[in-house]
Amino acid sequence: RAKDTASSTQQVVEKFGMWYTPAVVLLAALIAFIQHDFGQFLVIVVAGCPCAILAAAPFVHAATLAVLAQRHRLLIKDLATLEALARMRWLGIDKTGTITKGAPAVQAAAIIPGAFEKRLLRPWRSFRGSAEAIACGSQERSSAPVSLIDGDSCEKVVADDAQACFWWLLGAVESASDHPVAKCISAHIRSMAHLPPVSPPSNFEYLSGLGMRCVVDQLDGIQVRLGNLRLCREDDAAAPIEDVAAERDLLKWVYTMQDLGSTVVLLQAEGSLLGAAALRDPVREDAAEVVRLLSQYYGLEVWMCTGDNNATAHHIAREVGIHNVVGEAMPSTKRECVQSLQRPDASKGGGSGPRRVCFIGDGINDSLALSQADVGLAIGVGAQVAVEAADVALVRSELMECVNFISLSKQAFYTICLNFFWAFCFNFVCLPLAAGMAYPTVHIPPLTAGIGMACSSCLVVLTSLSLKFHRARKAPITAAPRRWKGSDPEERAPLNAIPRTVTSKPSTIGRRDLEAAIEPR
Repeated sequence: RAKDTASSTQQVVEKFGMWYTPAVVLLAALIAFIQHDFGQFLVIVVAGCPCAILAAAPFVHAATLAVLAQRHRLLIKDLATLEALARMRWLGIDKTGTITKGAPAVQAAAIIPGAFEKRLLRPWRSFRGSAEAIACGSQERSSAPVSLIDGDSCEKVVADDAQACFWWLLGAVESASDHPVAKCISAHIRSMAHLPPVSPPSNFEYLSGLGMRCVVDQLDGIQVRLGNLRLCREDDAAAPIEDVAAERDLLKWVYTMQDLGSTVVLLQAEGSLLGAAALRDPVREDAAEVVRLLSQYYGLEVWMCTGDNNATAHHIAREVGIHNVVGEAMPSTKRECVQSLQRPDASKGGGSGPRRVCFIGDGINDSLALSQADVGLAIGVGAQVAVEAADVALVRSELMECVNFISLSKQAFYTICLNFFWAFCFNFVCLPLAAGMAYPTVHIPPLTAGIGMACSSCLVVLTSLSLKFHRARKAPITAAPRRWKGSDPEERAPLNAIPRTVTSKPSTIGRRDLEAAIEPR
């Protein structure tokens, strides 16, 4: 579709040509009439031909589109995107699937066996028996380490059944979602043998930026919610907590994993926390190099907007060298972040005009920001709604291609300016000479004017074709991928370092009060 559009520069040049060409013809006719020389009319018309001027931008656009499609597997919807990106100074970028690989892995989990025993173990054992699963729960354990919150006071059979119920319930809820985190958890559950078959829940509701809620019919129709900490605060923030000590220890575990850069999802049933799973999405190998090139070489101010928690967002940002971070961002928050970057700088009196902002994302949560940005760039296959909302779609899921696109757009804009320089120099130098302003010192015959016009057009074509030799940057080759603390089983979060409280009396303290009492690092 881009080849059928016109950039702002091309539109201006076409308007210029609408009055320039008739003006040259009238000037040539007037001079030829005064001098009674028809040959002079031909010389002026040929010397003033705007072929090179009108072809300066289209030739560059054609060469750029060919390079983008053939070499970089990159598609754009509008040619105006090239010029807008060439003058871009602010860039927003998503985390999951963009800075990270979008393939998280389950690192660890923590559950409250007592909460499972009160609410879920009876229907779970009944369902497991009807599904003809094995009776030994120890064989149903996950490969990821599981921390038992307040587990010293429960029997081993209860702890094993609680673990099996926790993993199966996670798989059942996530089976109805196509989020990268859901796909990761579902794959992890499938690797665990002898669990009852997972079936999608009923009354499934996706809560954008928060998580999901549903009803699990296999467990007596229990209402389950799965998502981040904000989802826990949504409905039951002031509801009384039965086991304050256990939930306090679970929240401590959550904050510990978030400080290590993990994404944590919490499982709730009937308003009570049951457990949490920590996932780590590895950072792309070229992410730090891409951020360095964008900020230092191209002078862009890079902002990271992510729906993940602030602790995880800042941990990943420090790892790749981003200084501006917006965490716990809803889709509307990402759009507001782009809008705030687009506002003129108040310190300069707003005289600089609106800022041009580019946003890079891959998921459905980024669609609003992609459509709001001056240039929206969808990386990889991504979500279909994100591709539709973006101005540019990268077929390859490689972050370095974003740098190549920005580099090529800047080179294309420079080439357009160079073409205009050569074209205008020829026309505004040769046209007065052809009109006889330097006669008889300088006289241009018709053949010389035709050769000069052809050389001017050929120079524009050759300059545009030089974009074919644009050198794409490659991802840095490192001896070993960067490792994060907690990437090996021996270096994972100190799961056993959390203080254990046997039990506590029922209290009317709410979850919001409990979270306020815990000071995250």
